[in-house]
Amino acid sequence: MSEAAILPDVVSYSTALSACERKGEWTVALQLLAVMALVGVLPNVFSFSSAIGACARCFYWEQALALFGLLPSASVSPNLVTYSATIGACERVGLWALAVHLLSQAPSPDALIYDTVLSACDKGGQWEPTLWLLSEMPSSRILPQTMSYNVAIRACAKAGEWQKALQIFLEMPEGLADGFSFCAAIAACEGDGYWSFALELLARAPPNVFSYTAAISACGKGQQWQVALYLFHAMPAAGISPNLISFNAAISACEEGGNWGDALVLLSQSPGPDIITFNAAISACEKGGQWQLALLIFSDLRKVGLGGNLITKNALLSAFAKGEQWAATIGLLSDMAKHAATPDVISYNATIGACARAAQWHRALELLSEMPTAALAPDSFSFVAGLQACEECGCWTFALALLDVMSRADMANVFAYTAAIASCGVGRQWQLVFHLLSKMEDARTLPNTITFNAVLGACEGRPSLWPRALVLLGHGAAARLLPDVATYGSAVSTCSGRWEAAAKLHVEMPGIHVRPNVINFNALLKACERCAQWPVALRLLHDMPSAEVAPDRQSFNSAVSCSEQDAVISQVLLSQRAGLLKVPFKGALGSF
Repeated sequence: MSEAAILPDVVSYSTALSACERKGEWTVALQLLAVMALVGVLPNVFSFSSAIGACARCFYWEQALALFGLLPSASVSPNLVTYSATIGACERVGLWALAVHLLSQAPSPDALIYDTVLSACDKGGQWEPTLWLLSEMPSSRILPQTMSYNVAIRACAKAGEWQKALQIFLEMPEGLADGFSFCAAIAACEGDGYWSFALELLARAPPNVFSYTAAISACGKGQQWQVALYLFHAMPAAGISPNLISFNAAISACEEGGNWGDALVLLSQSPGPDIITFNAAISACEKGGQWQLALLIFSDLRKVGLGGNLITKNALLSAFAKGEQWAATIGLLSDMAKHAATPDVISYNATIGACARAAQWHRALELLSEMPTAALAPDSFSFVAGLQACEECGCWTFALALLDVMSRADMANVFAYTAAIASCGVGRQWQLVFHLLSKMEDARTLPNTITFNAVLGACEGRPSLWPRALVLLGHGAAARLLPDVATYGSAVSTCSGRWEAAAKLHVEMPGIHVRPNVINFNALLKACERCAQWPVALRLLHDMPSAEVAPDRQSFNSAVSCSEQDAVISQVLLSQRAGLLKVPFKGALGSF
């Protein structure tokens, strides 16, 4: 046989390239194409398709697209296999727009190529094109299959379009839905607390660890941690062993409800807990106000060789902040950068908030000013936390400066104005309080009940402002804001020189389902004391136990002060205050 007879031809090379595609040997495939050019063997459409497929298989999408671009110069017309391989390269890395464009050029696309483009859109985070493609398939005489629907459901669910995801699921032809379809639909129920429908789907789904885990997660996101735990504990009875993801979903459900006790039990039982497991348990302790336990879990996390990530540190910071451990939050914040967890805006916000609650306003404002240096832009939560720090100490000048910064950045909201108003109130700047309230109206920022409480609080101890206080209450009612005990407490205190007005406000409370507390009674007793209305004061003192409010020393002091002109009444009240007389005094029970 002559030497020329055994030289490989295009079929031989194409066969070798096909083997490279199956094995993912993309470099060998490119070398073979280069050899073909050297020996004068022209690659055909099968050669290029296999080489493109080899590159796509190994995520080398740039090389795949470059080969596709060489087809015109090689006088090779791409066929459906070529388009499929090139679209597959796009799908691997989520190049959805290019995949859709190539689909429009492909000759007679089939269901497989449509599914690949759908997957590219899913990986590219584009749910709208998946709906369009799904609707276009029948016009190309292609019926969407199970995979087509599943990818579209998943794309919508990932984008938070849970209604669209469930709509696709419900429109699936009978018999097409498989286990993955149900799991994807159940996972979509995490949106907007649609947990009850997740349970309906679970009852219809093939029982497996994935469907149960998705339902547990949906219940957790829907604030139904009890139902989530019920499902978790029901898994063994259904012949299903929970996996780590199931444990993580159950612990996360406990996190949503602040159920730290069950979260710790699940953590101790979980098989090989990972960083997600520990983070969820720490967050459960944080929401449950158990900062010591959160710190203990963090210590256990480090013992098993997990250093913790930014989510871990932020959860621990929040736990410290809720536990009023401001020094610990500052220590952890400064330590974070040393352990590959650079603080973010959430980290600073938690620390600033902790300092604010501890009246460490200097430190809170220092941290706020540090954020730009750390290449972090303070958000509205950062500024509001700083404003609340000013509120605690009545640093109204700083509060106004921060509010001005927020206003210029179009970030001022009701919480910012309320904190600034409260700060001015504590600083006894009542004129500024009403100015800020007016400014809120100009900025079209609607006040809430806490805002009105802050304004009324600023009026306390200033009898001349009682008409304004009553007007404010009227504005609150017109805005359909429900007053609370603090609202009435401040309003009554402002009316302390007008006992009739104060008494009228007090009588209104039960009618709007607001139960007066000892502070409300004492405010009215103080008004009676100032106006020497001892009969009314005695009636109030008598009524307190029936309102399930125990009089305190201040209650008796105001009543005694009212009754100083009557030695007998004063002596009885003093005996009651000292605990010598257990039966409430029943004299002077006139109505007011």
